[in-house]
Amino acid sequence: MKPLRLEMSAFGSYAAETKVDFTAVNHGIFLIAGDTGAGKTTIYDAINYALYDKTSGNQRDGNMMRSQYAALDVPTFVKLTFNYGSNEYTIIRNPEYIRESKRKKADGTNDSAAQKAEVSLIMPDGSEFIGKKVDINKKIVDIIGLDANQFSQVVMIAQGDFLKLLHANSDDRKIIFSKIFNTKIYWKIEEELKYRFKRIYGKLEDNNKECRIIINNVTVSEDSMHIDSFYGCKEKLEPDFEKLLPLIKEIINEQKASQKIIKKKEADLQTHLDEINAQLKAANDLNQLFVQLENSNRKLLKLKEQKPFIDKKILLVNSAKKAEKVFVFEERYRNGKKAYDDGATRIAELSRWITANQSIVDEKKSSVEILKHQKDEEEPNLQQIIARIDSVISEDKNLLKNRFNAGNNIDARAIKTLSELREEYQDCKFDFAKMEADVTELTAKKEALSNLSKNIEVIEKLNNIQKRDYQKLDDAIGSYRSKFQEYEKFYETFLSEQAGILAIGLKEGEPCPVCGSMTHPNKTPLSAAAVTQEQVDRAKKDRDLQEGLRDKANQAFQISKGEYDKELDYIEREAKKIVAINFVADDKGFLLISQKFEEFSKQLISSQYQLETAKKRAEKYRIEANQRLQYLNFKFEEESYQYQKLVSELEAKNGARDNEKANYTKLEEEYVLSQEHYRKSIVDNGFKDENDYKLSKKTEDELEYILKEIEVFKEENIRTSENVLVLTKQTEGKSVIEVDSLLERQKGISREKSEIEERHRIIYSSVQQNSDAFNKLESLAGKRENLKREYENISVLSKTANGNLAGSAKIDFETYVLRQYFRQIIAAANKRLIKMVSNQFKLQCRNIDELGGQGSAGLDLDIFSMVTNSSRDVKTLSGGESFMAALSMALGLADVIQNSAGAVHIETMFIDEGFGSLDDESREQAIMILNELAGNNRLVGIISHVTELKEQIDCKLIVEKSEKGSRIRWSF
Repeated sequence: MKPLRLEMSAFGSYAAETKVDFTAVNHGIFLIAGDTGAGKTTIYDAINYALYDKTSGNQRDGNMMRSQYAALDVPTFVKLTFNYGSNEYTIIRNPEYIRESKRKKADGTNDSAAQKAEVSLIMPDGSEFIGKKVDINKKIVDIIGLDANQFSQVVMIAQGDFLKLLHANSDDRKIIFSKIFNTKIYWKIEEELKYRFKRIYGKLEDNNKECRIIINNVTVSEDSMHIDSFYGCKEKLEPDFEKLLPLIKEIINEQKASQKIIKKKEADLQTHLDEINAQLKAANDLNQLFVQLENSNRKLLKLKEQKPFIDKKILLVNSAKKAEKVFVFEERYRNGKKAYDDGATRIAELSRWITANQSIVDEKKSSVEILKHQKDEEEPNLQQIIARIDSVISEDKNLLKNRFNAGNNIDARAIKTLSELREEYQDCKFDFAKMEADVTELTAKKEALSNLSKNIEVIEKLNNIQKRDYQKLDDAIGSYRSKFQEYEKFYETFLSEQAGILAIGLKEGEPCPVCGSMTHPNKTPLSAAAVTQEQVDRAKKDRDLQEGLRDKANQAFQISKGEYDKELDYIEREAKKIVAINFVADDKGFLLISQKFEEFSKQLISSQYQLETAKKRAEKYRIEANQRLQYLNFKFEEESYQYQKLVSELEAKNGARDNEKANYTKLEEEYVLSQEHYRKSIVDNGFKDENDYKLSKKTEDELEYILKEIEVFKEENIRTSENVLVLTKQTEGKSVIEVDSLLERQKGISREKSEIEERHRIIYSSVQQNSDAFNKLESLAGKRENLKREYENISVLSKTANGNLAGSAKIDFETYVLRQYFRQIIAAANKRLIKMVSNQFKLQCRNIDELGGQGSAGLDLDIFSMVTNSSRDVKTLSGGESFMAALSMALGLADVIQNSAGAVHIETMFIDEGFGSLDDESREQAIMILNELAGNNRLVGIISHVTELKEQIDCKLIVEKSEKGSRIRWSF
């Protein structure tokens, strides 16, 4: 990769658009010279940013590279044209920054807006690569063959970074080389082996714990002959399965033998117990017969005592059955009496009603006669009033009719005149139909405008919200711009004061960390405006906070603006539909006719009004007369109807009372007859009197209950008598047996049997438990053997890969791989270093046998003196020697990276500072080596302010600093 053209606009210290044409140099060494803080390193930063969206050292991101000198209308971007092989590519990239907006503020000035980060890649055929930012970044890596970290190591050699690498310990070099050569895979192998080792170790521990739990669950009786041997095996830290498993097997066999003996004894006891149980059953059965016989005799005696009471209940049942026969006559008697009493009640009620309503009928008759007399007097007068009203209405109609005809004659003349005038004014543009259409259209448009006015009220509110959000955004942008400029100012000041800050710590005889010089004749003074790192960090934090507030305000403004624009667009569309209406003035002649018509219309309206008034007055009188006449008729008819209705009801009630009186005599005869039959039935069925009969009456439930008692007594008496006969026969010649001795023997044998069963259960449980333990231990023993073999293999691999093998150097797998890269770097570095130092010393990777066994090692660096044929620590080099060694290592690292990346062609290199620490001869040697490195194809840029280099290198890129930003020019 070789840069051809570089364009920077408002980038870093370059405010205006600045172009660097590298084709003017093409190959060889060129010097980038200029004051501190002018922007020499920014040239490389621009190349690195254009390619990878990063700056050197990743100290500043692209968003921070916006030039503080640039105006808002100047865009920030970097454009790099480079070739790779025979292909030419162009990439244009800009960070996110605040730019001038096209939108105007209320005061007429331009607003500001956020510019999004963008990138574009032009391919060799002139087409633009299609993809997102991440896709373009990946494509650059594919084209060049190096990622951003590798590119920085190969293309940019900064003295400070490589002095750190030169003096770093093995662990620090490992971190650096791991990122460069991407050896994380080897670290993952180490971690995987470590993980497998821990996992296998854990499985062995789990196996051991599980075995210990199972062994603890093995039960051995106190009298076992194997108890001592078992506890001896049990106390060992790791199970000895060769002894333990056979021992447990013997214990199980011993327990099974005991189980057989106990089982035999248990069967003998059960036989004896069965015999005693049979004897007890026979004795209990016989004794139970004697108990039943005794209970039956007592029960039979008790039944004999109850017999008199049962006999009385039988008599009650017989009386109750006779009472049932009398009850039929009693019911007839009661029904007859009720009918007789109800008839007397009805006759009395009808008599009371007739007496009470006879006076009402008389009053109603008098009311009807009075109303008839009033109706006959008023009806002729009312008819006369209605006739007189009809006559007056007829006169009013004739009068109005004459007036209306006169109006019609005038209207006819006016119509005739209008017809003639219309013929004369045929060109008149006014037309009533058109006017009506125009009025209709105007009305519709008026309604549309009324509706649209509501939308205008809405948009005014939205406009106020938009203005408010815009003002907030403007304030937020102003605050962000202020904090951004404050941070950029602090940062630029901090960078420009680095020389002064470094000068404070410079001491005579000690090398300058920038140029390496041991003398410091012109120290840069620290100005009063110098800022600290803490101030820069605080300013950056304030800038980031304001940036977040600005983004939120912008989001709120975009939402309110979108709603306002949407409503405004709707109003504009609706307004276009509404057009203005122009009305044409009327002609003078037609105006006169219209006035005449208006006069006739007024006369016609007056006549119509008088006619309507007469109608209303007549109708009022007629309605009042009719209402009075209708009222008199209605009232007379209503009272007549009520009178006739009462007369009819009174006649009906008199008829009903006569019928009831006739029926009452018959009911009285039936009642007397039923009473005689009822009394005769009481005597015929053997009752003394009515009271004796009522006492003998029973309900159906009572009678059923008494009958059931009698039946139960009879059945119980028969069953008990039969039981006494059967039990007497069964116990004949026998006596009660004493069972206490049998029960005592039964209890003793049962207790002994329970003890034997418990021992049998314990031994059975032990056999099952021990057998299960034996099977599990046998399985775990097989698994443990496999785990131990795997553990031994993984243990050696893990310890070797992680550098923990006893008696060996502490070199892990990743360090071992990196050591091979390190040796290649040292070999490549020594090819140039030996020439620079005139064969006085070279770099040397410390041998493994010299590393020792303490701490991490493997990437240690020594200096081998070819003058004294001895090795020493690399930190003993002087400032100039350290620079040459660091430069050689940097070049060697670049060679190894380029070779390891495959067919990667990097034809450009930048070297930043360090030459001030070299004497003239060493500097010439370094320049000679770099010239050889450049050859005919490679371009090597040296960033330095050392005066002697300006004399040694003809081709120079001069960077000049000013108050308005830096400028660049070539000097050949």
